[in-house]
Formats: sequence, C-alpha cells, structure tokens
Amino acid sequence: MSRFIYFVEAHLVWFVMFVAGVGLLFPATGIILEFAIGPLLALLMLIISLTFDAHAVRIVFRKPSRQLLALGLVYGPMSIAGWLTGRLFFGSGPLAAGQTLLGTLPTDVSSPLLVLMAKGNVALAAVFNAVNTALCPFIVPFLFLWLTGLQLDVPLGSIILELTLIVLVPTVIGVSLRTKFSTFFARHDSAYAGIGSILYLLILLAVVGPNAATIIGYGGYVVAQ
Repeated sequence: MSRFIYFVEAHLVWFVMFVAGVGLLFPATGIILEFAIGPLLALLMLIISLTFDAHAVRIVFRKPSRQLLALGLVYGPMSIAGWLTGRLFFGSGPLAAGQTLLGTLPTDVSSPLLVLMAKGNVALAAVFNAVNTALCPFIVPFLFLWLTGLQLDVPLGSIILELTLIVLVPTVIGVSLRTKFSTFFARHDSAYAGIGSILYLLILLAVVGPNAATIIGYGGYVVAQ
C-alpha cells in the first residue's frame, strides 16, 4: 500500500489526466462519488494539517504582511486575469462571466497539497488558504459585480457553514492532533502527500463525472472559437 501511495504522488500529473479522462468517458464513476465531495475535501484538509503544529501557525501569524500580500495577489491580478481571458476567448455572455468568476475565486482548497509536495511551507499555505477562503463570500460578490456588472445571489449563511466544516474544522483538528501527538504523526510525514494525492484524484473524479457532458460540450465550443 505504501508503495502505491508513493507511486501516485510521484506521478500525480499523469494520474490527473487519466482520472479526468475516466470521468469524461465514464461519468457514472464520478457520479457515484458526487455526494462525497464535501467529506473528501474536509479529509484532505485534515491530512494536510497533520504536517504542521501550532508553533508553525504562530510563526505565520507573526508576519501579517504576508497574508495581506496573498490577499492582494489572489483577489487582484488573478481577478483581472480571469476577466481578461473571459473577454478574450468568449467576448461576453455566460462563459465570459464564468471565466471572470473563476478568476475572482480564492485559491483551491487543495493548494496546500501542492505546497507539501514541493517541500514548501505548508503551514503558511494552509493559513493563506483558510483566510482567503473565509473571506471569499464577502469579497467575491462585490468584485464580480465591479468586473461584470452582474449581481451574485450569495447565501452567506450556508456558505460560511460549509466552509467552516470543510476548511476550518479539519484544519484545527489536524493541527491540534499534530501538536499534541507530534512524535506519532511525524513518523508518517512521508505518506501524507501521497494520501492527499489520492484524495485529490477522488475529488477530481467526483467533479468531472457529473459535469462530463457540459465539459465536452463547452470544450468543442472553445476549440471552435
């Protein structure tokens, strides 16, 4: 099992392409997992947060300027890039608006996994991800309105609850476990990236499968453009 975990981690790019292809060709495989997207994301956050303790988090919070810089980069250049690419490829309409919305969204919840695989500062990435995601319901609607003139109806209560359960709670639990039982969880540090990669692939399949027809349809439209 450990060999398989390490193999997936080492060849994640190829596995991503393979799993995406499976989801497009055999949508039922992803539809089966659709109900588990939330739990899988929460489990991924838990696995990632087992790699650092409370001390690492305190070090991150000692330099709030980094968080401000991250916020500016996520909601600044990325939003403009989403708007520009939407206008460039789709002109106007729902696809252009969708591309703009994609640009205004915060970092993907799986981004700390990529930082872990790159041997980067996972605590820094996890804190950035948690803060950016928590602010998303308050920033994105206004940013999207400013860029497109379209109003987003955002159910703030349900979104905040969902983000809390998927991002905040698993992260707090993971950091607490790592802090209290550091020796035990440190023994398995080499496996976390591989386990996270497997979870990421399951999430990818669960997202692609139910939307296979739409992705294929829009894919042809994009090529035609």
